[in-house]
Parts: sequence; structure tokens; C-alpha cells
Amino acid sequence: MNRKSERRGVLLPAALLAFALAAACSRREEPQVDPNPYPNDYKAGIVKFIPKVVSDPSNIRNASISDPAFMQVGSESRYFVCVRFTPKKTATEYGNPEERIAIFYAGQITQFVLVTPEQCGNAAYGPFPELERIVCVQGNCRQVLNGPLPGPHGRAYIFTVTLRFSPRLGLLPVSRALANS
Repeated sequence: MNRKSERRGVLLPAALLAFALAAACSRREEPQVDPNPYPNDYKAGIVKFIPKVVSDPSNIRNASISDPAFMQVGSESRYFVCVRFTPKKTATEYGNPEERIAIFYAGQITQFVLVTPEQCGNAAYGPFPELERIVCVQGNCRQVLNGPLPGPHGRAYIFTVTLRFSPRLGLLPVSRALANS
């Protein structure tokens, strides 16, 4: 036998083995995703999603939300929640109230769009203070806790910190104030 036929004798079975392995690997079925698990963290999902649809999510007012419910979307049923809020129009002025619907697939928000009257007309809304606690600094948005702090003897204290942004050092406290309410 010559060397050419020896190489063919080795390369052909190796190529067939590689092809068989690739074919066996490609036959695996992807795990099925449950399209409708209950969206347990739906409020946190809305808080994370809102900066994508509102130009200034800081200082949102009058926020309210419905509990998750099923709605027919095409030929499928999906969980949805209705959200109402008043966003800022400018730095000193609020815009018109908005009403949006969040539609979930596999527990995640896939759409957050303005509603039609029939979509959320019968929704039972409850307060959504988490949406009113979003603060954005240079495009980085997060939820903060604010409001009165309980003090000694049952009094409530409001602690205010004024911050200044330094490009080199970040946020720096400028003044602090503690008020009795």
C-alpha cells in the first residue's frame, strides 16, 4: 500500500466519526421554557424597566399598579400588570399621567406599552411607592428608600443630605439637616 491510500484509510473514518458526533450533538432538544410562570418580582421588574421608556424616571408621582392577571395575547394567554404614573416633563414641570401595560413571557417583561381603554379599564390599582423612589445620576438609575426616619420617643425625624457630583470623586455631601416633624 502506498502512503496516499494509508492516509485515506485514516482520514475517512476520522471524518465520519466527527460527522457522527456533530449530528448526535445537534439532536439534543432545548429545554422547554414555561411561558407563564407567575411573575413574583413584577414590581422590581417594572422599577428596572421604567428608565427604558421614561426620559426622566426620577420623581415620578401618583404611581399605582394592578396585581398580575391573565390576558389573551394573540392565540396565547400571558400575565400582565397595569401601571399608572405621572412622569416629569421637564426639570420643574410634570407631564400628563400615563397608563402602561407590562406583558410577561417566562416571568420577564417583554412589552411595556401605552394601554388602550379596554386593556386596563377594569384593573384594580393599588399604591406603587417603589416607582416613586427612583433616583438617576448620570443615567444610572436605582431605587432608594426615603421618608421620615423613626426617632426616639415616637418622634419622626427627616434627615436631608445635599450632594454635589465631582467627576473625579463622585458624589460628595455638601450639607446635612435633621428636622423634627
